Amino acid sequence: MKTIFILAPLYNDWKSLSELLNKIKIKVKQKIKIKFLVVNDCSHERPSINFKKKKFISTIKILNLKKNMGHDRAIVLGLYYLIKKKISFYSVITMEADGEDNPKYLSQINNASLKNPNHVVISKRSKRSEGLNFKIFYYIHLFLMFVFTYRWLNHGGYNLLPKKLIVDLLKSKTIWGSYSASLEKLKVNKKIISTKRGKRYFGPSQTSFQRLFFHSLTIMTAFKEKIIISAFAYLLFVYFFSNKELILSSILIFIFSVIFFLFYSLSFREKKNWKKIFFKNISY
Repeated sequence: MKTIFILAPLYNDWKSLSELLNKIKIKVKQKIKIKFLVVNDCSHERPSINFKKKKFISTIKILNLKKNMGHDRAIVLGLYYLIKKKISFYSVITMEADGEDNPKYLSQINNASLKNPNHVVISKRSKRSEGLNFKIFYYIHLFLMFVFTYRWLNHGGYNLLPKKLIVDLLKSKTIWGSYSASLEKLKVNKKIISTKRGKRYFGPSQTSFQRLFFHSLTIMTAFKEKIIISAFAYLLFVYFFSNKELILSSILIFIFSVIFFLFYSLSFREKKNWKKIFFKNISY
């Protein structure tokens, strides 16, 4: 019997987690055991949830963080916890706890993994449920990513990772900066499935435009070398096909300098020693 962990980061949203646990249902031909790992990202609210055994979940564990690390880092710490503690499992499904990653796709994700055991299963969003302003900003982000990196990165944290590929992912130099971007860069076979983004179980989205903008920058930072090279190539193209006025040259140099220093300053988020201070961030 294979053990699958569902890993969900959480911050002050215990009510939604309770709803998610009640909706989880995975039906496959092969017998599996489902365990749930909640990464509590230093919530100031106390858990208000019934942790009694669920029909499709054998155990529920909470990993408490001492300080708020953010969504992506909470996922990374949860993955590293499973590997560091040498916990026996076959694969991990990472997802949101608020309903935006619809649990109805869990069976499809797991079946895709059974048919492609050496693949990472990535759920790409074919339809979104946010407001118009959010969608406009999101597609601007996707467009800029494509222009500078030639990748259409429209997936988040709803994925299935085989155990042996998690070890490779945790070696990534950019993993502490962005989980989804590091997964995109991972040179492994990927199986893509199409999903629709669900609606939150309770309350409005906790993602502000400021947080979305910063999140967009951290994703792009993982591809900073390619973005800087692409920006330089585009600027050279503009320069050589323009009248080469001094003002234009100064503007192009300024733009390139801003891009260069912006992404290299953000790259300080990618701490190389995060594994050494791992247990300092955990509260038992």
